[in-house]
Amino acid sequence: MKIRFDRLPKRGYAMLQKDFTSDPYILFVPCSEDDKALWGVYFAPKKDAARVDGIFSEAFFERIRLPGAAGTPEQIVKNLQKNIDILNSEIAEVNGQMARLWNEEKWKVAGIYASVCSLARLFELRRCAAVRGAHFFYCVWVAQPDIPAFTESCASVGGLNIAQDMVLPMRR
Repeated sequence: MKIRFDRLPKRGYAMLQKDFTSDPYILFVPCSEDDKALWGVYFAPKKDAARVDGIFSEAFFERIRLPGAAGTPEQIVKNLQKNIDILNSEIAEVNGQMARLWNEEKWKVAGIYASVCSLARLFELRRCAAVRGAHFFYCVWVAQPDIPAFTESCASVGGLNIAQDMVLPMRR
């Protein structure tokens, strides 16, 4: 016998009840149910397993494969719970290592992030720059009230000439 465990949507179960009542090998045994599906098992003889599996797949049976599952259902569940507990403890250990590493490196990462953000802003300024011969031009739009503060902040840059040739009135 082949044994298949898992979930069968209620519409698939209804289809099996309607279309395969005379087939002795099409029997789904529900163990529990939720609002959309039944959880259970069906059995198939080895010689008819492919045909029965095909019929259940048409009914949208979602099979669970339990590799390495051996023993009684209680033993299988107990072993699976042990595996889940081991994996959860490994996850907690890895999360702890990640938190420790982050605490050690967060200031370095924050510095790198700030540098990259600054470089990205500088890179965006390239669209306003031009070079002609030995002269470098940088063309920007500055609002009229901000011109004095802009001029003052540029004063610390040596050899910089600020030309205010094109002053346009702001439209409202």
